[in-house]
Amino acid sequence: MTRVSVWLACRSCWIHIRAVLYQSPDTLRRTMPMGEISYMKLVFRYLKPFAVIIILCVLLLFGQAMCELSLPNLMSNIVNNGIQNSGVSEPAPNAISENGMALIARFVPEGDKAEFTSAYRLISPGSDEANSLAADYPAADSQSIYMLTADDAAAKERISEIYGRAALSFLRLMQGLAEQSGADMGYDQEAGIADVDMAQLYAMLPMLDSIPAASIEQAMTASAAQDSMLHDQIGVTFTRLFYSELGVNLTDLQHSYIVNTGLMMLLVSLLSVAAAVSVGFFASRVSSRVAQKLRRDVFAKVEGFSSAAPPPPL
Repeated sequence: MTRVSVWLACRSCWIHIRAVLYQSPDTLRRTMPMGEISYMKLVFRYLKPFAVIIILCVLLLFGQAMCELSLPNLMSNIVNNGIQNSGVSEPAPNAISENGMALIARFVPEGDKAEFTSAYRLISPGSDEANSLAADYPAADSQSIYMLTADDAAAKERISEIYGRAALSFLRLMQGLAEQSGADMGYDQEAGIADVDMAQLYAMLPMLDSIPAASIEQAMTASAAQDSMLHDQIGVTFTRLFYSELGVNLTDLQHSYIVNTGLMMLLVSLLSVAAAVSVGFFASRVSSRVAQKLRRDVFAKVEGFSSAAPPPPL
């Protein structure tokens, strides 16, 4: 929403600037009185030496607007990711257990399965890499885990998209089975999946092999038709469960996310204030210098008036 607002504001400014810069003299004469055109030319002549400062002020105002528009997004991230999702902001997990990978991969389409599985690397317990990861993922000491190897943002976004669709497919399938059997699976349509025991979900893996492929395909098709925001929401929920399974301290993760985002908000606010103060300083300097030159030229013009006697009347 913020990007749309900024784009509309920039487009409106550009339309007005283009209307002034690229209008022909005839058009200006038709739309503006001659006196106003003369005054504008006079003002532009005095402002021309300060063109760099004026452009800098415009850029500072643009930066101030961007800072102010980003503050609601940062606050929204604190509420959605920091409070609601326990500090988990990425839809696809950076680390996932072996059983978790088997569960998610079961609902990844065949065309995307190779891409998804190749984005993760299996880390065996007892290895040097597992020992280095134990501080963040304590379960790495006792079980094999998969670590995300994608580095660039585009690859992570693609993996998150596949992961979110697969997680939603599993959820839709389990909800359908729960409605048919009348059993409580620990989650509902509105809130997504609840804090269920992961062992309960992994116990369903053998059962998934007996489910008709048409039912799984139907759930995957229904999931692909949903909005990407729902994929991200369900993906983050599953990621939180997988992190909890690996022993991640979600409380520390939540506090760290909230503090870091709060510091980012403070920095953005300070930048906005600095931009506003700078614009006020530069604008006052330019206005005072322009007024000084105007007064000097007016005084010189008045002093240049002729003091000779007027000619005799005819």
